[in-house]
Amino acid sequence: KREPVVVGSLYLFQAEKAPLYQSYFDHYTNLGYDVIESDYQIEAEEASLKSSPSLNPIAEYSTFKFSPYESFITRYNAIGGNNWRIAGDEISWDLNVAESGLYKLTFKAMQNFSSGQSSTRTLKINGEIPFEEAKSVEFKYNSNLQYVTLGGKTPQYVYLEAGTNTITLQASIGEYGQIVQRVNVLIQSFRSFYREVVMRTGLNPDPYQDYLLKRYITNYEDRLTHFETELKEIRAEIIGISGGRSTLISAFDRTSNQIKKFITDEKNVQNGLREFEQNISALGSWVITVSEQPLTLDQIYVTGDTYKLPSIKVNFFQKLWHETTLFFGSFLDDSDFGSGVTVDGPTIEVWIGTGRDQTTLLRQLIDESFTTQEGINVNLKMVNMGILLQATLSGNGPDVAIGVDQKMPVNWGIRNAIVDLTEFDDYSEVASWFSPSALEALTFNGSTYALPDTEDFLVMFYRKDILESIGITEVPTTWDQVIDISPMLQKRYLEFYVPVSQGSLSTVLYAMMRQNGGDLYINEGSESGMLQKPNIDAFLDFTKLFSDYGFALEANFANRFRSGEMPIGIANYSLYNTLSVFAPEIAGQWDYALLPGVYRDGELHQESTSTVSSSVIMSNTKEKDASWTFLKWWLSKDTQTDYARGMEAIIGSAARYPTANLEAFEQLPWPVKDYLILKEQRALAVGIPTVPGDYIVGRHIDNAFRAVLNSDVSPQDSLYHYHLKINEEIYRKRKELGL
Repeated sequence: KREPVVVGSLYLFQAEKAPLYQSYFDHYTNLGYDVIESDYQIEAEEASLKSSPSLNPIAEYSTFKFSPYESFITRYNAIGGNNWRIAGDEISWDLNVAESGLYKLTFKAMQNFSSGQSSTRTLKINGEIPFEEAKSVEFKYNSNLQYVTLGGKTPQYVYLEAGTNTITLQASIGEYGQIVQRVNVLIQSFRSFYREVVMRTGLNPDPYQDYLLKRYITNYEDRLTHFETELKEIRAEIIGISGGRSTLISAFDRTSNQIKKFITDEKNVQNGLREFEQNISALGSWVITVSEQPLTLDQIYVTGDTYKLPSIKVNFFQKLWHETTLFFGSFLDDSDFGSGVTVDGPTIEVWIGTGRDQTTLLRQLIDESFTTQEGINVNLKMVNMGILLQATLSGNGPDVAIGVDQKMPVNWGIRNAIVDLTEFDDYSEVASWFSPSALEALTFNGSTYALPDTEDFLVMFYRKDILESIGITEVPTTWDQVIDISPMLQKRYLEFYVPVSQGSLSTVLYAMMRQNGGDLYINEGSESGMLQKPNIDAFLDFTKLFSDYGFALEANFANRFRSGEMPIGIANYSLYNTLSVFAPEIAGQWDYALLPGVYRDGELHQESTSTVSSSVIMSNTKEKDASWTFLKWWLSKDTQTDYARGMEAIIGSAARYPTANLEAFEQLPWPVKDYLILKEQRALAVGIPTVPGDYIVGRHIDNAFRAVLNSDVSPQDSLYHYHLKINEEIYRKRKELGL
């Protein structure tokens, strides 16, 4: 069903080696071809082919020398930018020339991203690299627009046939390719050495104790000597490529100095562990920085020798005028993303609380597939949702708000500030687009006050390489198994991560309650259910993880998962996006699985907790039906799929959108194995109900948990004490609302 493909045949062959430029040039001149004195211009944003959907045209305002340019109007006048940074991504342009011959290529570009280094591109003409030197076309750092001619001051010409030709630029690491590979291997070795030391000393070793590292760390001295040699050689290669000392070698200098200290005295290892981990992360960041080759391209000039390129230099007064114009123009920006499409029909105002990229994309989708089809105008505004309450009370609120917190709809809905969506005839059909867990927090007493935009839920992440190295061959599927593997981890000073929310209900605790068969509320939300036996058992098991088994109360799981200090733990599945971008050096070494559960009535229960963001219709709208039509369009399969793919195209895989629409989720580019795990866990997800007075519930449950840990109070007594306080507040709030 996913990723269908049919392969007809597969050919393996040795690619022909590109000739050197002089041989290439001589070949065509011997055939009688000369340099053609014709000139052609290509607007870079008008690309014919792109290898990635993220390579979209972009709007550049940094200088008025971009073509085309107009103040205060969004002109997509360039291509690439930070999105064109991944090695292998390529863009192609078609050009029709009147006469066969040799042409000079000049690129009008801006490379103001990577200070101290060049962005490298490989040039292809009609799919082939014309000559060896074209494999590495360098765009040096410059804060302004620049012309880069192929060959530099001594131009290198390319042969173009009369008719249509294709010019392609492919991002490449260039001369740093071999170095990046060596540094990645070195980082793996550093991580392995670091973990072996931590397994011996712990994360906070005694500075005066002798841990006998030389005796217990395999090949201790040889490894450190190898580290020092590798760092010295890599550093020298980087200086050779960059032409001198630069910020590119600072991470290597710091790490090299520390390795020298390690060799001098082994106690420097235990005393410098934290700094060592930071240096390893710095090397990982160096790999990411060097591997990324961002470049903004404005125009391509295909010319002869006599063509004079337009001036792109800007003097001080021109720059001052440009900046002043933009500054005063910014006061005219009312955050209204106006539409170029209008129809005869109702107009609704929609507020969105996310970023400019998201708002711009939504504006585009509205114009393309909503306004003309539905006959409804949309006034879209990007706002801080913190002002929604004040705006609503003053009568200046929107008709529809997108991206609101999951607790807001019910709390506003019971006060008649938000429309109950169940009053629409086709509500049941629309609700079927989402999992029941996504609607749970948005529903109260049979009324649903919002529909979910996004849904995130807990899964268990684990490092395959580390668990296998310490003898854990299977990931735990129950909480008892989590406890069973804890000694194996802790005796090596490794940890299992369980997130704890300070001042609010822990999503892991709620999942454990539901796994045990408990409910957070009873009697239709009028009372706390915390004294149900399943909930008491879950609370006892949860507190024991920290009081008896020493789990960490606070940790930066992403960082410690990357370093290997926490090789297994629980987090929302959206961490997948972070790790894919933030920790490329451990790619392929980690995975995720279903949340640990409990056996109840002979069946394994692995419920997870989901959290959502949502969209609402404000009750003061004068266009209720039009607002409902918009909401259905926005949360439909097609729109959510287009929006999700668009965001990933603009920002990259780190922005993979966790859509709540089940059919749209199927369309996203998840690997099959990952998709199947997420699909299974989503089916087991449960939402946290929202009831009047629930703001106190999470706070008091956390108070009960902290009292057990900090004041040595019995878990049962602590839970009973705060259970009474919760009921008091729920009763008071329900009485206030007349429920």
